[in-house]
Amino acid sequence: MEDSTRIATIEALSLELDAYHELFVALWKVGAPTFTDKVKTASIVFSHTGKPIKFLFNRDFWDQLSTYDRKFVLCHEMLHVVLNHGYRSTDLLLSEVANIAADITINHMLVNRFGFIRELITNWESLCWVDTVFTGKAASCTDTNLTMEEYYEKLVSTPDLTAMKLVDEHRFSPNSAGATNEALKNSKAVTEVDAWLQAQGAEFLKDLKSRLGNEVASRATADQMSRGIKAFAKPLSIPKVKWETVIKSKLNGLSGSSTVREWIRTDRRLETFSDLLLPGEYEVPKHRHLKYNCIFFIDASGSMWDETDRMVALVKSLPQSKFAAQICSFDCEVYPLDSAMSEIFGGGGTSFEILETYLQNLVADGNSYPDVVFVLTDGYGDDVFPMFPERWTWLLTCDYDTHVPSKSQKIQLANFV
Repeated sequence: MEDSTRIATIEALSLELDAYHELFVALWKVGAPTFTDKVKTASIVFSHTGKPIKFLFNRDFWDQLSTYDRKFVLCHEMLHVVLNHGYRSTDLLLSEVANIAADITINHMLVNRFGFIRELITNWESLCWVDTVFTGKAASCTDTNLTMEEYYEKLVSTPDLTAMKLVDEHRFSPNSAGATNEALKNSKAVTEVDAWLQAQGAEFLKDLKSRLGNEVASRATADQMSRGIKAFAKPLSIPKVKWETVIKSKLNGLSGSSTVREWIRTDRRLETFSDLLLPGEYEVPKHRHLKYNCIFFIDASGSMWDETDRMVALVKSLPQSKFAAQICSFDCEVYPLDSAMSEIFGGGGTSFEILETYLQNLVADGNSYPDVVFVLTDGYGDDVFPMFPERWTWLLTCDYDTHVPSKSQKIQLANFV
């Protein structure tokens, strides 16, 4: 099949979407469907340079869809635009989990409020719905009308989730060099969507408000809303997660162990596609016979005590079959903790340079450089130049990060609980 034929099919189908809502017909006018091998399913790409939204489709993916599946995919993509999921998801730390949350929200919205019938969607059981993701011990979540942020909060706090396939790829970010989240928020295409929404009558907007439900009635802040419907919005704070969740996510990324974040660890483009829940593929985690070397440094200054207890508890909880974890306190010296980890030493000045010196001494003794290094500190110390700065993650209790290497990850603990 030629691409011109595929595009003609999309244009014809878009005219039939008014059976679900006039919104879906109108919004396709601001987009440009494109067939490409750069994605494996479907995706949206915004531009901040005046170009229209790009709706990307993989040829094989599109060709194997039924007519009903195609309509579901097209409407799914449109709701991502209207609800500004791309911009909203930038405030959620765990992007893969945010993608899943967005998919659950839109899939149920299309069924509950726009007239799609779930059982007519090919392989719907393998896609992301409340009753397919939250199963077994996680079955406490049964509400199908939550917001993306609310599903996100439940996902990050639920240890046992069912691995499901995703429909499309989340590529919300602007596709031009130098683009920012603000550019995504104010792209020409999004502005055109806003203008169209604002031009509709009061009855249309009232109907749309009722269909979009909590996503506009009680979810994201007005600044994150499409301007055409932001008057519906009531502020909703972005849910915070524990900072331990971020550390575990990073460690699970090393080991390939099965957790809430692991069941979406596939091809990066596939795992984040939320516009539509279509069949996806999963990589089989690669197993490594050797343990992963992890080291945790705790600044011995008095301001760190609450976080210190949590860090020690986290390290003790790591499975010894997968991780060789060492925890040390430091001031101007490094103090390895014993196996009980019951006493933190130090409390004088603070030096970060001695942390790399300590690691280099381990290497000189025949050990490998750690796979990951965590530093819990207020940020005040001296400069350090690690051999592998990208392996370092800094957990900062203050917003002072002058001495943090540019290639290292920084996590402000004030953004967590």
